[in-house]
Amino acid sequence: MTIAKEEIFGPVMSIMKFKNTDDVIQRANKSNYGLGAGVVTKSVDTALKIANGLRAGTVYVNCYDVFDANTPFGGFKDSGVGRENGEYGLRNYCETKTVIMKRPDDSLP
Repeated sequence: MTIAKEEIFGPVMSIMKFKNTDDVIQRANKSNYGLGAGVVTKSVDTALKIANGLRAGTVYVNCYDVFDANTPFGGFKDSGVGRENGEYGLRNYCETKTVIMKRPDDSLP
């Protein structure tokens, strides 16, 4: 189904039957997109297993669209590169420099 494979923006929830959590993770990760995902469960262990297995920039557990200005925001795969907000968002404005030096030798002038 299109709703399960593409990024659909808006208050949409697709509900599908599944055999086990590994099946859920595998099906979710087949998508070319990975901006956000949602998990609804009473089990903390299930929530953590699925959240850790999903290739998505944000995983909401038992909520949606809840984040702070310090929370990094961005997607995986075709849903974007980089992050906005928080410390990770600042990296886009920084230039990293590496300086490699040979230890001084007393015989050099």
